[in-house]
Amino acid sequence: MPSLIDEQTIMRNLSKNIRYLRLSKTPKLSQQTLARILGITVRSISRYETASCLPPTYILASMARYFGYTTEELLSEKLPIMKGCEFYNENLSSGDQAPDI
Repeated sequence: MPSLIDEQTIMRNLSKNIRYLRLSKTPKLSQQTLARILGITVRSISRYETASCLPPTYILASMARYFGYTTEELLSEKLPIMKGCEFYNENLSSGDQAPDI
């Protein structure tokens, strides 16, 4: 039986993934730009990126659609950088390098 994931872990995963996706865009997306795209406040984006709270389901779905991922992928520990390719993870093996964020 798979282990359950707690809310704090989900918030940390989402926080890391939103920030990574926002800053890996070319050009980088500001919190203000992402907030405008999603129709929410900059403060909301900041709270999601600092793992202070989770977004409402409809905002999570909008973020997933905008970045080209599923909601499950946005909440996961390992975010696919490109579908079917390598995974981004803070705990990369010794020979790998994390993308600049």
